[in-house]
Amino acid sequence: IYFMAWACFYWSMYTLDQWSADKDIISVKELTRLSLTLPAWYFLFFSSLVEMSSAADLLVVMTSSDALKLSDEHRAQLVLAIIAGVISVVVAFFAILVHYKIVTWCGVEQGGFVEVGVGFFLVILWVVVTSFCTELGAVGATIGGTGCAKDNDTYIPGSNLYVSI
Repeated sequence: IYFMAWACFYWSMYTLDQWSADKDIISVKELTRLSLTLPAWYFLFFSSLVEMSSAADLLVVMTSSDALKLSDEHRAQLVLAIIAGVISVVVAFFAILVHYKIVTWCGVEQGGFVEVGVGFFLVILWVVVTSFCTELGAVGATIGGTGCAKDNDTYIPGSNLYVSI
């Protein structure tokens, strides 16, 4: 169900994009043709949104459940994942606005040194977040979670966090 739900989401978006391109309505290609990096900023924006909301959902589920025990380490990993997601969403959204010349202040231009610097910062950020959140026993170590019974002290329900990170 997990993979098919994501596949259906992807193919429905793809079908809508193909239909809109065929009817000469704006398509993803037309939206992202301004530069070579614009599609990557869109991809970072949407994947960061999924990662952030998955981490927030897992934090809420594990905090509100009496059967699940959330350790301080897992709480810190989820908060780190949420913070990194927020940073990526904001930065990617800002970069998209810069590419469309909606944001023109501060002398920021597409393809400049600021974009490269921000790209390096995000790579370092996600290397750190990915290493902490997907290590053995961490909240994003597997898709299926850990354990089969909820009475297990180390049980972590499966989530999108593994795939999104």
